[in-house]
Amino acid sequence: MPEVTEYLPLSLPRDRIQLVAQVRSTLLTASVRSLQTRGDFERYLAVLPVSHHGTMTQMVAATWVPLEVGETHYRACNQLGYGPKEFLEMGRNVGERIHGSILSTVVKAAVGVGVTPWTAFSHFGRLWERIFVGGGITVRKIAPKEAHVEVVGQPLIAIPYYYSAQRALFLGILDLFCTKAYAFDVPRTTNKTGTTYRFAWA
Repeated sequence: MPEVTEYLPLSLPRDRIQLVAQVRSTLLTASVRSLQTRGDFERYLAVLPVSHHGTMTQMVAATWVPLEVGETHYRACNQLGYGPKEFLEMGRNVGERIHGSILSTVVKAAVGVGVTPWTAFSHFGRLWERIFVGGGITVRKIAPKEAHVEVVGQPLIAIPYYYSAQRALFLGILDLFCTKAYAFDVPRTTNKTGTTYRFAWA
């Protein structure tokens, strides 16, 4: 078996990682726009608590909002009955919408000769810090074209919609660096604040 190596370490020792406390509004506004594009925005508002309607309909990009806002948004999305196909479409659509802002560093790295998904992974720590305050992400090299991406300190993981949308978002990034990328769950790695995804590519 190939030796597993740590490719991208956590930004802090694991026991010092704090839970995510704030979310970049750019991520949430991109998610809302995707719902509007799909024609599901009215259904979303019907399950979103009325007390959050103003927050979500008037939110501007590039600000920090409390984790509670993100939790409320994703719990409402979770009630829309999406399946694996919709999760993948939504996650990738959100990724495309934030390429010009949060993902710009990663996308620029894709331009050039010899770049691979490992190029993208080298930017995942920086990407995380531009989207969340708290939590962390680490990447382990399993094989030349296979990696485990572990997310820690992220309470949103407990929401199935977010869990699947995040996996699709990462997959969309990797697609920029290879012919085809694939995402898989890693059994028994998910808890209330963390999980591990497995990615492979051709």
